[in-house]
Amino acid sequence: MPRVDEEFLSFFADLKIIFYGAGSIRTFATEEMWRRGVRVTSAAAANAESVVEFTVAQILLAVKNALFNERPYRATKNTPTSTATATSAPHSASSPWNG
Repeated sequence: MPRVDEEFLSFFADLKIIFYGAGSIRTFATEEMWRRGVRVTSAAAANAESVVEFTVAQILLAVKNALFNERPYRATKNTPTSTATATSAPHSASSPWNG
């Protein structure tokens, strides 16, 4: 998004409102924009909960070593045949999922 400065507003003199679907408006909002009465609506608050949920999901997947364990499955399209338990170390030498 370009800065909504005097030059930008000279091209869009009738601009009344900006609908911004991303995060912060700090990168484009200017005093000139506010002085001319341009209003802004942003989806930052609506996106915040989804960002938190995605971040927590990625942390949980990392803790469970999900991406490492996915590789052998993708290669064979089979489920693990190991008798390893949930308490087994994910990188143990006896694991058939090491690659």
